[in-house]
Amino acid sequence: MTAEIAPATLLRKTAQSDEKAASLVASISTVLAKDIIAGRLRPGDDLTSVALSRRFGTSRTSVREALLILASEGLVRIEPDKRPRVTSISFEKVREIYAVRTRLLTLAVELLIKRITDADLTALEDARDEVIAAAGAGDPEALSLAINNVGETIASRSGNATLEGMLATLRPQLSRILNFINANNSSYDDIIHDHIRLVRAFNERDAALASALITSLTSKTLLWFEQANNELPQIQKHQRRPRRRNGRGAA
Repeated sequence: MTAEIAPATLLRKTAQSDEKAASLVASISTVLAKDIIAGRLRPGDDLTSVALSRRFGTSRTSVREALLILASEGLVRIEPDKRPRVTSISFEKVREIYAVRTRLLTLAVELLIKRITDADLTALEDARDEVIAAAGAGDPEALSLAINNVGETIASRSGNATLEGMLATLRPQLSRILNFINANNSSYDDIIHDHIRLVRAFNERDAALASALITSLTSKTLLWFEQANNELPQIQKHQRRPRRRNGRGAA
């Protein structure tokens, strides 16, 4: 006689199975996102579910779900009857992303300075120190993460959860752009100096100066990006020989 499985047990097992599948999909999407951001997967590279399922030792369904997540983050392009591919980033797209980031951060600056506490200042100083440490180590990936973290620290402490969520949606594409820029620089003097000035402006409760620095950091980044890639209609290569550009970095 076959034992019946209690409904509660069945539901619990189903939930555990769903959680395991979701965790696997998240893990695959995270690994692929890191590969795209770091340039190990380049714009235009095919992302076939067959090859990826072999790589991760999982089903093609899990891979497809992971690719859908990456598509929603702007890192992968999925079209009918075509293989999924790593997206390219046009200059116009970079400008659009930074225009949105700048607006969000300048609003976050205004909100934060109205309510800033010693704990907020400590968090900003810690984020600044991460930028300095990554720049000092010459680590473009760590520097990209640290720069993103400064913006996210400002947003998370502004008291506006909607603003924080909107900025977080830009993180994958910002990380990719920042990593490309930072990987092609050999000196980050400007980025260190500007982040020191930015945190000092918060300490002085100077919203106008902090907002101006955010805008200036964006302008510098876009100018360098366009100069460095003037010969290309879009980012086609992520890994190129580093350019010697003293005193420049990405914001």
